[in-house]
Amino acid sequence: MCEILAPLKEEGIQTWWIRGNHDTELVTTWLNLLTALDENLDQRVVEMKGIRLAGFGGVFRKTVWSPDLQQFDGKTASFKSFKEFATQRILATPNPARFKEQGITAEQAVASLDDPLFHANVLFGSEILHLSSIFPEDFERMANLQTDVLITHEAPSCHPYGHIGIDHLARAMGAKLVVHGHHHDSLDYSAEQKRMGFACVGVGFRGIAELDLDSLEVRVVRQGEYDVERAGRMRSSLMNTDDEL
Repeated sequence: MCEILAPLKEEGIQTWWIRGNHDTELVTTWLNLLTALDENLDQRVVEMKGIRLAGFGGVFRKTVWSPDLQQFDGKTASFKSFKEFATQRILATPNPARFKEQGITAEQAVASLDDPLFHANVLFGSEILHLSSIFPEDFERMANLQTDVLITHEAPSCHPYGHIGIDHLARAMGAKLVVHGHHHDSLDYSAEQKRMGFACVGVGFRGIAELDLDSLEVRVVRQGEYDVERAGRMRSSLMNTDDEL
């Protein structure tokens, strides 16, 4: 990642990224992203020309936490945080292969979870996957911050397969605009703005969008590859929590 971003840096162009669900499917993919930790906007708020931009990557996964309309709190989660999840897995499966190369104990492996650079050394593939899952601790930390624009991977409820959790987060943070990815399309959400309390734009597959920081209007620079064929998608009356769509 740092090599890819280097030419942009040389031109003085600031770049940021947030994690998506496919970014943690392979250890090698995750390690590539970790070479650009300074550019990770995940769970941060930065300011550009007086406008606050926040990043919130990852997706809701039912095996971890997928709150519904009736009960939106961490009580329904299987785990409060990624560290709690990974700690339980490490201590429950003290496989010698997990620590042999590192020469560490299970307790030392748990302690290393606070440093992302050590994740690939102590976690197995299925555990790495959940580095892109949304946990209550992540959500609550972000909900205590304020922003003008919220950039997410998961989509809010205006998308046919969006999640009401992003609606809650955007309103808690006072966001005027949400920009999302994940579903590889860019739909017209204008009819949903009043209901949600914020505007929303999806960036299509390999698409490029430009945000005007003065007006907070978004212009499509390059249309996503599936935008035309998926333009007729309608919002579902019930949220869908399938994170692979």
